[in-house]
Formats: sequence, C-alpha cells, structure tokens
Amino acid sequence: MKKILITLAIAASIILNAQYDPGELPFTYINIAVSPISSALSMSSAAAYGNHRDIFNPASVCFNTSNDLYISYTSHIASSHLGYFEFNTEDMRYGIKYFNSGQMEQRDSLDNYIGNFSGNVLLGNVSYGHSIDDKIKIGASALIGLENILDYNQFAGAISAGIIYKLNDIVNFGLYAGNIGAAYKNGITLLPARIIGGIRLGNETKPITLYADAGKILDSDYFYSIGIELNILQMQNNDADMSNNDIESEAASFVIDKEIEEMASDTLSEKIVEEMSSETDEIISEDNTEAINETIAEEVTEEVDNETEKETEEDNAGYLSYADYLEQLEKTEEETENIENVTNSEKEYIIEENKTKEKTFVDQLGFVIRGGISSDKQMLYSGTSLDLVAGLSAGFGLSYMGYEIDYAAKFWGELGIAHSIGIKVEF
Repeated sequence: MKKILITLAIAASIILNAQYDPGELPFTYINIAVSPISSALSMSSAAAYGNHRDIFNPASVCFNTSNDLYISYTSHIASSHLGYFEFNTEDMRYGIKYFNSGQMEQRDSLDNYIGNFSGNVLLGNVSYGHSIDDKIKIGASALIGLENILDYNQFAGAISAGIIYKLNDIVNFGLYAGNIGAAYKNGITLLPARIIGGIRLGNETKPITLYADAGKILDSDYFYSIGIELNILQMQNNDADMSNNDIESEAASFVIDKEIEEMASDTLSEKIVEEMSSETDEIISEDNTEAINETIAEEVTEEVDNETEKETEEDNAGYLSYADYLEQLEKTEEETENIENVTNSEKEYIIEENKTKEKTFVDQLGFVIRGGISSDKQMLYSGTSLDLVAGLSAGFGLSYMGYEIDYAAKFWGELGIAHSIGIKVEF
C-alpha cells in the first residue's frame, strides 16, 4: 500500500504542475472511453467498482465476482473506430484497446492525390487488485502501446495505481493515477497521464447510484464528470453473492436449530410418543399441538437446568486433576472443531441451495439507464465546441442471467455523436 501511495503522490506532482497544450502529447486516444458503460457515465469511475470500463481505477478489480468476457465497439466521429476487449477473473483484468482513424487521403507537397492511409493505435493492459481489508482496496496496472501511421511507428509503456475506500455500504471514495509513462520514437515523450479522485453514492440494491469525479489530464485542463445509474429492473443475484455476514448468520441459525431439534428429540418422553401415536386425530388439533410443544419446551428447559446444576456441583466438588483437565480440554477442542466443520458445511449447502433456487424470467432480467456529463470538452483534442450538449452522454444496459448488452451515445456538440455497443458473457 505504501508503494501505491508514493506512486499517486509522484503522479499528482507531475500532472498538476506540468503544462502542455492539448494534443501535444502522443497516444491521445488512451483517454477516450470505448466501453458504453464508461462512455454513458462520462468516465466518472474513480470510486466505481463495476467491471467493463476501459477508463477505470485499478483498485476496482478487487470487486470482480465472476469470470467474464466483454467486447465493445465505438463508431467514432469522422469515420474513425474504437474497439475494446476485456477478460476478467477473480482478481485480474486483461484489456486490449484499439483505434483506427478510417481511410484518409494522402497527398504530396503539390496537393496531388497519391493514395489512402490510416492511423492505428493498439493498447494492451493487465490489472491486479488486492484487498487490504473489508474497507480498503488497492490496485495497479501496466500498459504497453503501439502507434502506426504509414512508416511511422511509436511505442509506449505506462503504469497506473489506485485506491478505493469503502466508508460504508453506500459511500465509496476513490483516487487513482493513470498512464504514468512515456512514448519512444527518436526520443522519450510523456504520455497524457491523469490523476482523478471521486465518490460513489449507492450500491447494487439501491435504485439510484451516483458518481462524481474531478481531476486533471496532463495536456488538458482540470475537469469534472458526473454519472448516474437508474436501476429499472434489478436482477436477483444468486445468494452465492450474499455477504459473508448473511451466510455466517444463516449457517449459525441452521446449526442452532439442529441442536435444539436433537435436544428435543432426546428429552421427549416415551409416554408422549405413545400418546402421539394412539391419539393421532386429537394431536392434529391446534390446541393439542400447542400443548405438546409446551411439554417439549418444559422438558428441554428441565434438561438444561439439570445439566447446569450437575456442572455446578462438579465445579464445587473440588479442582480437576491435571490429567482430567487435559482430557476435558481435548474434548472441548474436538467439539469446537466439529461445530466449525458443521458450520462450514452448512455455508456450502446454503450457497449451493440458493444457486439452484428456481427463479422466474423477470427475476433474472436487469435493466439500467445511465447518463452523465463532463466539463472536459477537449478530449478529442480537435478544438473546443460551444454546443450546449457537448459533454453529455446517455445509455442503457440490459442483462439476462450471465449475458449483458450495453449501449451509449456520446455527444460531441457540433462535431457529432459517437455510438458505443458492448456485450458481456459470463462463464
């Protein structure tokens, strides 16, 4: 964690003090969202821990809950294209991002047409997340990149680091520094690194989740972004995703109920059993059932009192011998181990039982609406638009069982609209 904090401090110092003009640094498309989730939320993801954001805090990898594959495509403005491929495991995230400028005319110094060409950028990253405890999550990622335009090739390497602090079930804070590195082509040039902090309000069980970020990109001004998610339909998660506290509680209750049942069975007198067998019709009645339950409770209470009295008498009789003490200690440890084994067994049973719990079509269906706004009008580095809708974004996500499809529209003002679509498959 100390290394993560040092990295963040160094990155903040560089990014906040360095001065570059927009577009001066290479690999500018490293900071443009491809995923429709990133795009729809205007990249407000510093404190978010959902998957499938190509602009993300590396610490969010700690919240991966499944192995899944995500592919997204963006039809960008001016016939350019962006694509993103992501693979998630329990504590790792692998991503590949590419940019293609589309076909452009190539002309000589006399403005004669000599053919077409395109610019291409390929970026690959691997991220790792680690939980310090239930509240603090940290993460880091490494990136390599290649840019090609005709005979021009440029290489890049960078690291990112971040931290997420979970204040409670509703409020999360996040801070991360991204793309701290350099490009190389006949010399070394810094990449457009970013330092961003943010907050997340809400969780998966709430109908509304809010995100808010503020930060700075090395060759851009300070900016803010705000995102919102409205859960219209919430997919009923398997109870395998229950919190540890819920599983512990349910397993403990199961064990206690089982012990009470066994005690009641042992202390139930033969007389009551005979009466229950010979007077079945009367037992069915509610009054007699209550009477039997009272009798059982009385006998269980009496048995517990007798045991307690017996133990008290033994304690008062004198001290145990050392050999008896060791024997009793061993017996107690065995009983404790047996109870722990039963509890662990019941945890597994509870998880498996809820995995197979029958759910309706609607229970397995999820639908979320997303929207956002960002003050950063120069992410394209193509000039600042004065359009009022510049910086707005909107989209939705539709999920069923282990499948999901997302869509987003990013408004670039007078420059046009970028459309993104993504598909997720769990396995």
